[in-house]
Amino acid sequence: MSREILENQLKAWNNKPALRALYEQWFNEIKLNLTAGISVEIGCGISRLKEHIPDVVTVDIVELSWTNVVCDAHELPFRSGSIGNLILFDVLHHLSMPMMFFSEASRVLRPGGRMIIMEPYISPVSWLIYKFFHPEPIWMRCNPLDSAMVKSSNKPFDSNQAIPTLIFFRFLKQWKERFPDFILKTRKKLAFIAYPATGGFGGRQLLSDKLIILTHSMEKYLSFSACFTAFRVFVVIEKV
Repeated sequence: MSREILENQLKAWNNKPALRALYEQWFNEIKLNLTAGISVEIGCGISRLKEHIPDVVTVDIVELSWTNVVCDAHELPFRSGSIGNLILFDVLHHLSMPMMFFSEASRVLRPGGRMIIMEPYISPVSWLIYKFFHPEPIWMRCNPLDSAMVKSSNKPFDSNQAIPTLIFFRFLKQWKERFPDFILKTRKKLAFIAYPATGGFGGRQLLSDKLIILTHSMEKYLSFSACFTAFRVFVVIEKV
């Protein structure tokens, strides 16, 4: 099943130029926020980030021809303090025990190392789309700091899309208290119209490629509406 999902995602990537254009801009944003040291992509999936950061070490729980390391994100096979950057793109909300992952991240990151995270953001508008037109569930009533309540399954593609919003907004104070060696450097809501118009990896594209790309270029003027319309959150965390 995991391989079938990845094959479908790769097919959508190849068939949707507008989707690629949006992701490539986000990949560039990730690249701009890298710090010195080894960069590791957790949950590399179809591994398109490697085209922008060629020396990134690709990690996934699914063994694929482009995966450098096969492991569970909750138990990373890296030495303590050996990693400069941990990159997660649409991965955090799939983890069954996100707090266990953050503990591992704290262990493997060097001082000054970073986690760079791109995830779904649950706004009033995105909730409607994610809830009724996306196969992954949203459970806003859980406490992500309580591992017993987050996600009962550890299957790679099971998820709770609410996890990033809950951690970095509703439960941010408690998360900071639990991980005092992390500093939240960036927390940015983005992706308002262009991203849902692509249909993502599983839906039908709603606008032409040119119109989506034009719309995306104008979204900087819509930042005032982020709390109500954003579909994504971009987070940079630094270890002290």
